[in-house]
Formats: sequence, C-alpha cells, structure tokens
Amino acid sequence: MAGADRIIVALGAVPAVPDIPGIDGEKVLGVMEAHEYPERIMGDRIVICGGGMSGCDLALELAMEGKQVAIVEMLDELAKTALLDNRNPLMFRLEDYKVQQFTGTKVLAIEKDGVVVETADGAKKTLPADTVIHAFGMTSVSRLAAEIAEKYPTTAIIGDCVKVGQVDGAVRNGFFAGWSIH
Repeated sequence: MAGADRIIVALGAVPAVPDIPGIDGEKVLGVMEAHEYPERIMGDRIVICGGGMSGCDLALELAMEGKQVAIVEMLDELAKTALLDNRNPLMFRLEDYKVQQFTGTKVLAIEKDGVVVETADGAKKTLPADTVIHAFGMTSVSRLAAEIAEKYPTTAIIGDCVKVGQVDGAVRNGFFAGWSIH
C-alpha cells in the first residue's frame, strides 16, 4: 500500500449485537443469518428484536409464510428512517399479515420461553417465541479504516465504515472516490 497513489477504504459495517442476557442463545439468530439459513428458523412464533427496514422486511416475509410474527422496536415507530415510498406500503402489508408491533418497547432479556420486554408505560411482559431474531442495526468498521488513513495520508474512507447508511449512499461515495483518481 505504501506505493499507492490513492487508497480507498470501504470496510463496511457489522451487525450491532447489544449486551442483552440470552442474545447468544441457541434459538437466537441475527437477521442476516435468518436470511442465509432459513432452516434455522424453528417453530411458528417468531419475535424480531429491532424494527428498522431489515427487521420489518424479514417480519413480512415470515408472516407471508404463515408464521406468527412480532416486532419489538425501542423507537416510537417502525422503519422510522425509511423513505416514505418504501415505508408506507410495508406498514400496510405488516398490518395485512397481522404482524404484532411493539413500539416504544425495550428488550430486557431473551429467555427459553420468549423475549422479556418493557413497554412504553413501564409494564414488563414476555412475548412467546420459538425463534428470536435480532435486527438491531449495524455498527461501522471504522477503527481499522482510521488506522490505515493515519498511516497513509492519501487514503479516502467511504461507505458504512464512515457512517452506516443506505446502499445508495455507499454507491454514490464509491463512484465519487473512483472518479477523483486521475
């Protein structure tokens, strides 16, 4: 790398996995694992922890397969940062398929019988689950990118390792980084 005229670093992001008791249990999957290995999704009662676009999309897919799906989201809305053109039809479909929506709700623990949550009004309850899927978003892989940039001043850091975003932003950043090379 030392002889390079320009270095472009786009290391991406990794799934965010908060320190929640039981999150490493055998009936718990990450959202990407659930897509890659659908055979690991057991039973019909599914709780998805995290109500961003990834969690909501997977919830709809599973509900369309006949599963009983619940989404737990800490914010007051599901898919809050999604474009309205994507979000609105998704919300209607989630309702059509009777996906339970627990907004303003915090995941406290994942236990053998389900997910222990605390609702917006402070009530604690357990949502029954055969499989729990966590979709808490992504975390930038920024430390290594910063180390490379510190060592090589011609480095451009782009994409999710700067700030986790949508694919359109990453593609745009990649285009302009490539275009800047003369």
